[in-house]
This record gives sequence, C-alpha cells and structure tokens, in this order.
Amino acid sequence: MPTVALDIDGTLKPYGGVIGPEDVLALSKHAELAVVSSRQDCRDVARQLGIRHACCGQDKADCLRKIAAEVQSPGGRIYIADLQTDFDAARAAGWDWANVNDMCLNIGSGLTKFDGCVNIDVRPLEAVHVVMDLLEPWPFPDGSVAKIIANDVIEHIPWRRQRELWSQMSRKLKPGGVLQMRVPDIELIYLRLVRPRRRESFEALYESFSYWIGGGQDYPENTHLTFFTADAVVELAQRYGLAGTCRDDGGTNIICELKKT
Repeated sequence: MPTVALDIDGTLKPYGGVIGPEDVLALSKHAELAVVSSRQDCRDVARQLGIRHACCGQDKADCLRKIAAEVQSPGGRIYIADLQTDFDAARAAGWDWANVNDMCLNIGSGLTKFDGCVNIDVRPLEAVHVVMDLLEPWPFPDGSVAKIIANDVIEHIPWRRQRELWSQMSRKLKPGGVLQMRVPDIELIYLRLVRPRRRESFEALYESFSYWIGGGQDYPENTHLTFFTADAVVELAQRYGLAGTCRDDGGTNIICELKKT
C-alpha cells in the first residue's frame, strides 16, 4: 500500500483542521497511515486515531525519511499538511505533498503527477497515494476539495453508474471548487477518424475504430464504458451544480473546466 502521513495542527479535527476521525478510518483502508508533527503528544493523537506510525517533535523532513524507512511499502508517499514549511520538508524528504486547505485530487491518476495533488487510482502504481475504486466513498470530507483533475478516466466508469461518480465529485468539491477533465468526444472520433477511415498505426480499420472508441483494453479498467460529447458533459454537470465549458483539444478529446456553483 502507499503511505499517507498526516500533520496534526491545522490538518486534523479538532486541531484546527478538517480531516476527522471518520476520514482517517476511511483513508486507512486505502493507504498505510502515519502522523508526523512537531507536537510532543503526536503519538497519543496517532494512538487515538488507530494509526501505528508516528514521528514527533523532530525535523519533519527527518521524520518523513524515518517513516519511509519504517513502513517500506510500495506505492507513492504523500504528506498532507497546511504550511509551506511542511511542503518544503516533504520535498526535502522526497515525498509528495498536499495542502489540506486547498485539496487537489488527481483521480484515475495512473503514473501522472501534479504538484500538490493526491493521486487516486485502482491500481497500486508507484505514483499512487490512495488505492481505491472511484465508486467507493472517497476518504475526504465533503466540501473540502478545491480541485479535481480527471484526465482520461471518467469514460471508464459504466454509464449506468456515472451519476454515482458525479454526485460524489460534487459533494467533495467546496463552493467555487473546480473539476478539470479530459474525455474522448465520440463526435470528434467520428469526424476525424471513422468518417475519413483513418487507420492511424493499426493494420486493420476495425482495430483503429475499436481502439479510439472502446479504449486500449490492455488491462481490465482500460475500456471505455461511457461516451460523451461536449454538450453531454455540460448537461450532466448541470445536474450536480457544476457549470462551465468544454473545448476541442485538437485531437479526439475535449477538455472541460467545470466550477461548483
């Protein structure tokens, strides 16, 4: 499992933060947890939350290195905290970081990383911080997320379950929070690939059409199960209190920026 370290002051409830015990319990199902804090009582806090690993009252970069050596688990490592000095310590220790007050989630992340974002994916890859199915309850408080990045992932969710995903994304976003997404546009695929009979790098037309419409299909999750156009995305977003626009990326995808109203 990946490793998630949590600060205390400004990060956890009731220490001026937003991540409560119920969120910690949910997060513990998808990552190995640790507490890293300058507080001398951080081991007591960790014990109360059921977290086995803690490093207290030391240089935080050294603490993060110590936790990394102690846990020795595959996957990514991220420190969730609230101060610039915490983020600097994470960088110095070779960890990723996320600002609990400006939370960014990169869902279906694969190996792609964005500075300051928590990577969520169903596969336990080296860059992933939280390993989970996106249709499970997300282990972050409702109304706490400033940005969700969803590139090349939403089309892999069955069309019958899209409303579950969009409901969850809307709940987690704070007012003014943004969903940035990229999905294939079935209309662009037809106009630029199917109608002109472009083979791309494939030997047969059926292979090319199947790849662009249905996805790579080289592992179980890499299959397109929902099909979008720009107006279909905007219509769906409006059902969940999100408003914005989509633009053509010059290929067969659309890029959308949708804000929670």
